[in-house]
This record gives sequence, C-alpha cells and structure tokens, in this order.
Amino acid sequence: MSRGGLKRTIWTGIAATVAVVVVVAVAIVIAEFWSSIGDSGISVAGWFAMGLGIVVTLALGIGLMSLVFFSNRRGYDEIARRDPDSAGQVNLGSKKLTNPSDWRST
Repeated sequence: MSRGGLKRTIWTGIAATVAVVVVVAVAIVIAEFWSSIGDSGISVAGWFAMGLGIVVTLALGIGLMSLVFFSNRRGYDEIARRDPDSAGQVNLGSKKLTNPSDWRST
C-alpha cells in the first residue's frame, strides 16, 4: 500500500470512530433529557426495542449506501446505461448498438 493510501485509511478510521462517538454521545444526551422530562413511562423493553430499531435502521442505511458506492466504483452501473454517443450508437460497456430494437436483447 502506498504512503498516501495508508494515510487515507487512517483518516477514514479516525472519521468513522469520531462519527460513532458522536452518535453515542447524542443518544446519551437524548436519553438523559427524555428521562428528566418526568413521567415518560418507557419500560426496559421499550428502550431495548428503540435501541434495536435505531441500530437496525442505521445498519440498513449504511449497508445500502455502501452497495451503491461499491457498484459505482466497480462499474456495474455502466452496463445498464444506454447513452447514445455522437455517432448515434448506444454505449453498453464493450458493446455498441445502433438499432434501438437491439437494446431489448441485452
């Protein structure tokens, strides 16, 4: 790995750690304010369900966004793109199609 790549990896790890710490700190502050309201009436099971819902929602969002980024970086999205070039041909990665009726066969 090059020196620049290692430096970028370190900064990415630091940024991810800071983001996790900020999310946990905000959750703690919200929990403290919620508890100080008074008679909020959330049981232990309710807190567990809320925490589980937050974790699952974040995991789903992060997972789907990472799939979008990986798909874009590896070029999987390029195959489905059908942009005509200046000669009227459609670029499908390695294939060139001129006739629009050929588009359906790919």
